[in-house]
Amino acid sequence: MKKLIPFLMAILFVAGFTSCQKIADGIEDSVEVTITTEMEAPFVAVPNDAKANGDTTYFDVTTTLDPNENDDLADYLDKVKNLDVLGVFLEVTSISSEDLILHEGRFSFTDNKTNQTFEFDTQADTPIKAGTMIEIGESYEHWDVITTAMKEFHPATIAAHGAINNENFEVEFIYGVRVKVTAGR
Repeated sequence: MKKLIPFLMAILFVAGFTSCQKIADGIEDSVEVTITTEMEAPFVAVPNDAKANGDTTYFDVTTTLDPNENDDLADYLDKVKNLDVLGVFLEVTSISSEDLILHEGRFSFTDNKTNQTFEFDTQADTPIKAGTMIEIGESYEHWDVITTAMKEFHPATIAAHGAINNENFEVEFIYGVRVKVTAGR
């Protein structure tokens, strides 16, 4: 009998631990996390060799935006249940000189898996200052290119082309996509 009691206690302990672990695993699987974050692709526009009228010079630059490299989502990539694109933005983070004007600007987002493209043009003669933010919403044609690429976590090529009223400039931009992600733990 003395040997039976420790043996029964050991069985109860193992059974209790196993049951608690199963309950904990079940709770963890049912927990959802909602994260709002920005997928960002920074780039720098500098003059290329093409000149326009007067001191105006063109720029051409490309970069990559890869949602798989977003630090906020790193722990949840394989558990995403839903992703909503809340908007696209273009932010000027720094400029090399004052009084810069973007005469014409075209910014594109090309899904690297489907080769489909979403583009938007800036308004003519847009002043460029550090902190300038251009917001783009779902009313633009081909908005579905961005939503599909983000929901399927496809990398994208971001291209920027335009003309600025200066022969020597350096403008740092961030092309960003705001998303709201629901994921399991």
